[in-house]
Amino acid sequence: MKLRARLAVYILAGFSLACGVIYAFAEVAPTMRITNLWPLSVIESLSGGRQYNHAAAPLFTRALRPESERRTIRPLITSVTEKTDGEITTVDFLPPIGRATRTPTERSFNIFPIVTHREWTAEDGMRRKFTSFYPVYHRKEDGPQHHMALFPIYMSGTAGNVSYPIPFKSTRDYSAVFPIYGNLYGAFGNDRVSFAFWPLYTRIEKGGFVKHQFLWPIFTVGSGGGYRTVKLWPIYGQTVKEGQYVSRFLAWPVFNFTKNLSADTALGKDIVAGLPVYWDILEGRRHAQSLFPFYGKRVTPDLERSFKMWPLYINTKYIKEQFETRDYLWPVFSRTTGSQTGFKVWPIAGFRKKTQVSPAGAVSEDISSFYLWTLGKYERSTRPDSRRLYHRFFPLWVYGRHEDRHGYRQRQVFVWPIVSFQEDSLTGVKAVSFPNLLGAFEAQFPAIQEVYSPLWRVVDYARQGEESRLSLLWNLVDWRKDGEEVALTIGPVFTLHRDASGVQKYTVLSAIHILNRGTLPKESSSGTVLSSIQHPAR
Repeated sequence: MKLRARLAVYILAGFSLACGVIYAFAEVAPTMRITNLWPLSVIESLSGGRQYNHAAAPLFTRALRPESERRTIRPLITSVTEKTDGEITTVDFLPPIGRATRTPTERSFNIFPIVTHREWTAEDGMRRKFTSFYPVYHRKEDGPQHHMALFPIYMSGTAGNVSYPIPFKSTRDYSAVFPIYGNLYGAFGNDRVSFAFWPLYTRIEKGGFVKHQFLWPIFTVGSGGGYRTVKLWPIYGQTVKEGQYVSRFLAWPVFNFTKNLSADTALGKDIVAGLPVYWDILEGRRHAQSLFPFYGKRVTPDLERSFKMWPLYINTKYIKEQFETRDYLWPVFSRTTGSQTGFKVWPIAGFRKKTQVSPAGAVSEDISSFYLWTLGKYERSTRPDSRRLYHRFFPLWVYGRHEDRHGYRQRQVFVWPIVSFQEDSLTGVKAVSFPNLLGAFEAQFPAIQEVYSPLWRVVDYARQGEESRLSLLWNLVDWRKDGEEVALTIGPVFTLHRDASGVQKYTVLSAIHILNRGTLPKESSSGTVLSSIQHPAR
């Protein structure tokens, strides 16, 4: 008896699947056709060349539109090809770790934080290439110029700008096999840096000044270009620039002395320091003085800062912005007055408000606050023509809103683990999904929304313009509206379709529709229309 029951179930399941396959090739509607063979496959064909394919429930998807195509294999990879301005392809794999991009003028590949590769055509028409396996390997090509480094062992290249592993502008071809021998032109702001069996010997040239270092950084002697230097580090050192300054250290970094020899005090500096307790630095209109931790001050054209019994009391005056901040037992308590007002009780809560009035009388206001640093954050910005609001309690929820006087509106709500909602009036997109297991992470990385989130979305509703779609249980129940045309499928079991003229067609187990298509009267057009969404292209 049990064997017969099982056999009947298998026959019924096979019959339903076969009917579904037959129905896939049957003409259901002139502009919309949905073939639901859940969980194996769901195929949605709409007007205008739009098609959405889903396989193995949420694991494989393909969205095809006249202007774009997206393919996704979850939870591994998603690719998007845009055809509006040339062909632009972006591939995200294990987001946010990997990304590859291809445009008519550029190709790039990144695996954060290790691998970076980029090829592009610059504005001057020259082809450039950059490859890096951080921090070991780097190669850069600028047309005929090239630079290569196998850090820290080997470097070579031609004259040009070098940014990695050390920044310099090479004036001649260079090479280095570290630590045996090397010649680098333009490295570290110098004209030339040479070394042999580093740190045994290093030679540095800059503007006529030649400096020799033995057992770096212990012994240093140098002269030329108006400079003289001698150092026995860390015991004693002296550097003199004729007519400019003389600088000495004793028991580095404790005692430091610099005397300005120039008649123009704005060009030099005077330093007397016995670190970390005392220092007095005068540089033009900048003056810093401290007897740490008892007293200290720093004065610049834009800032005045002083402390007494640090960190018990710190006072900071922002002269240009015209506000003042007092810190008590820094960084725990603070109070701000002037053009900006606020307070802080760290890490419990903090608040700051900034108000500006333009010459025309327009008022702009910025409010920012935190609570349970760094979990809770609130920001509000008001301008004469726009308003922004952002509220976050990481990782439980994110709420953001942006509106302007031209009618533009953008909203996003992420509540973990319940719901995700997005709206953008510019693109006409609204989206709602449940549940939301990633919380605030969805707001930070759009690729995460595409690759991971559909794996657990039981309810997914989206609308853009006249196109709407509701999916329950990964397309087991699939409802689609395109203009006046509506279709509903429940797996391979039931299908309901209403065309633009109001004619309805339905099927049960697919084959019934093929043998005897039923036509029902046109329904009333006064039904309720949902107004929330996600991307219909899913």
